[in-house]
Amino acid sequence: CVTPAIIISSVAGLDEKMSIVLIQSSLVLAAISTLLQLFGVTKFCGARLPVIIGVSFAYLSVMIEISTAFGLEYVFGAQLVGGIVAILFGIASKKLNKFFPPLMKLFLLYHKIKNKGSKILKKVVLFDIAQKVAVQSVNQIINLLCSSASIPCFNKF
Repeated sequence: CVTPAIIISSVAGLDEKMSIVLIQSSLVLAAISTLLQLFGVTKFCGARLPVIIGVSFAYLSVMIEISTAFGLEYVFGAQLVGGIVAILFGIASKKLNKFFPPLMKLFLLYHKIKNKGSKILKKVVLFDIAQKVAVQSVNQIINLLCSSASIPCFNKF
């Protein structure tokens, strides 16, 4: 959880005192995010599930590039803008989900990583696509069998 903060502080050239502040603030914000997910604030904010939020490596390469080119303050600004965009997408996600069924999302993800992604990630996505197709096929077969035998079945898994 602290490794991205350590990497960013060393790349940005922070002294020991500021590195400690960056690491501690990442831990405190991870704790606050976990509590927000666990308890929720309104009916729109928080999963109300035991979800543990930590510092992510996902944007580490981008943060390194921004901090070396412009400085650490621009990294924080980019995180604020990214957070606002993520909130807006989160608000609109239910409206956008009807355009993207789960299988389509997997195909889009595979197409995006087809030329850039690692071999393992491609295999995972292809396996997930195959799994979704298999589950949908079995679901259709069970529904056909159950409807002909008048046995109560689930409509969806």
